[in-house]
Amino acid sequence: MRRKLLGVFFVLAVAVFLAAGATNSSAAIIANGTLSTADGNLVSPDNLWVPSTVDWSIDRTDGTFTYEYTFNTDSSRALSHMDIEVSSNFTVDDILPGTTSYESLGYDPHAGPDLYCIKFNGSGTSFTATIVTHRMPMWGDIYLKDGNTPEGMTYELMNSGYFLADPAGPVEGTAATGYAWLGVPDTKVVPVPPALFLMGSGLMGVFVMRRKINK
Repeated sequence: MRRKLLGVFFVLAVAVFLAAGATNSSAAIIANGTLSTADGNLVSPDNLWVPSTVDWSIDRTDGTFTYEYTFNTDSSRALSHMDIEVSSNFTVDDILPGTTSYESLGYDPHAGPDLYCIKFNGSGTSFTATIVTHRMPMWGDIYLKDGNTPEGMTYELMNSGYFLADPAGPVEGTAATGYAWLGVPDTKVVPVPPALFLMGSGLMGVFVMRRKINK
């Protein structure tokens, strides 16, 4: 019985070791930027959202990422909702406590058939949405809309790269002024560093071999 208990404690210790090694214990802003109608990286087809800005940032604490998006406008429009793109296999299980209350996860018919997103309801001329998740960042799109849409008017606002292929490069540092995308959650999680994985696997191997020898 004592040997079995020691084995259980050993396995738990290895698991804790791997989990600790897979995280970065200090909080840090890893990427941020601003999209602006003044710089042309936010566009309004009807030219009704000028001037407007979206400030975004990504904070990493351990293996958790906090994505924050703040919309402001000095125009006469009032926000109805904000869509933040995520990968198409992103699920509700990827959304952690601390995330702003949201309406839906999926395709928003107003935004077109290609934007898989978290949809936040907003109001007024200023709004902040936060997403907390284990998912690492990728480049993606944002879509904003006013709820009052007379016939022939769209009242839309989006990043200027909205209809272009998203870049595949890393999301880090400060995005240059005029950059057409913003950092959004991907479906990749923080990986276990290879050296720690091998070390943990080696410890598990030693444990298994000892069990076989002692049988």
